[in-house]
Amino acid sequence: TKAYQRLSYDLIADDETFDQVDSTRQVTETEPLLPEHAKDGVPPWVWIWCAMNGILFGVKLYITSLTAFFGDATLTQNLTLMQFTVAFLGTLVALQISRISCFAQGPWHRVLTTISLTIAGLASLQLLKLHGATVARPLLLLSWGVSHAL
Repeated sequence: TKAYQRLSYDLIADDETFDQVDSTRQVTETEPLLPEHAKDGVPPWVWIWCAMNGILFGVKLYITSLTAFFGDATLTQNLTLMQFTVAFLGTLVALQISRISCFAQGPWHRVLTTISLTIAGLASLQLLKLHGATVARPLLLLSWGVSHAL
């Protein structure tokens, strides 16, 4: 694909190891996914998606920084290990999204909204636990796992 060809632009042949390399940027034409939306530049929804991803990352980072305050050392370690595990599994699942047939039809605004509301709800539950509310350990673990897998 074009992306892999672009990665090879700066590769050097074995006999040119110490020769001067032309490192000027090579520009090739690309097509936007939705040309009618991009005729005036970057569509506004792109910036909304970037902002939402930043906000969601910030929420997850904030909650993660408070891991030690959820309970004892065993729970802290379990939450941390679970975070790494579900984040890895979530990444593996996300790699397959581009193979879904409806992926090329346009942005998934409903999916972003659903994920944002889900993370907000789960983060609220976790913050309630930090403020002294009684939250069952299985529910806390489930909310932690789901919020970090998304």
